[in-house]
Amino acid sequence: MAQWTGQYSGKSHATKVADLEAALRVAIAAMQKAATGAGYDRKRVAVEKLVARLLGARVKLYKDRKSNKETAGGVEAILREFGVPELIE
Repeated sequence: MAQWTGQYSGKSHATKVADLEAALRVAIAAMQKAATGAGYDRKRVAVEKLVARLLGARVKLYKDRKSNKETAGGVEAILREFGVPELIE
């Protein structure tokens, strides 16, 4: 029965994506507010980690929906979508 833990809990790939997108918006705002220095660097690392987590969640969501069209751009597409293309290396 362990495989059924969490079923019908309301948590899904879609809600995880929505939660990560909200967290990423907050992290980007904090990073932009910091502007420079060590605080900026720490926040940039946090943003990059959230981007990676969001990409993974989106891949799972779109695999679940059997559509990989939106993941074609990868990390770069997510950074552009959230208005921080300067973080693209």
